[in-house]
Amino acid sequence: SAPLQRMAEAVRRPVNFVKKDLDRMIRQGWLPDAFLDDDDGMFFISAAEYRNLQRRQEAAARAEAAPSGANELAELMQQCTDFDFLLGEHIASMTDQPELRDSLLHMRVTTADIQNWVKAHPASAGKVRKFARYYMPTTLKLLHTYNDVQGQQGENAETIRRDIAGILHTLNQAYDTLYDTLLSDVAMDVSSEIAALQGMLANDGL
Repeated sequence: SAPLQRMAEAVRRPVNFVKKDLDRMIRQGWLPDAFLDDDDGMFFISAAEYRNLQRRQEAAARAEAAPSGANELAELMQQCTDFDFLLGEHIASMTDQPELRDSLLHMRVTTADIQNWVKAHPASAGKVRKFARYYMPTTLKLLHTYNDVQGQQGENAETIRRDIAGILHTLNQAYDTLYDTLLSDVAMDVSSEIAALQGMLANDGL
């Protein structure tokens, strides 16, 4: 590939002259595999070369648009911090609902454990992505709805409160399961390392 500007300078002709000349040679079959990119002002000796460049540029654009591991970790930590703050506000407002308050207190502790674990083990951040982007916002949305109907009377309001209290209990189990999963991954790695070490010790007669 070569820029049209450089080719024009080499033959001491205007860029438009070179462009028209190359276009004519391509159309007449003298350069059957060539490709002329008018937008970027580039000449490619083969269309395959142009497609390869396009693929490389698209891949680079995707890589640039995607958040880096460090950025994702920082975003995750901030989401957990925000969740902890808002969860604390809901807990403070539930002084007359001890069961629900205890459930949220447990959730708050588990969330802090997850946050601290991921902070210490950044490689596990990907496994917490759904937790941060879906479960935490959904939990807050349900709590907001619960507060909205808290002072309301009637069967519908009671049903909403009962259903939300039930699903929050289930969400609590999901939070616990996630934390256990993070720990179990490490437990498996430790078991593998110990097994390998025991094999080496046995080979050494120890």
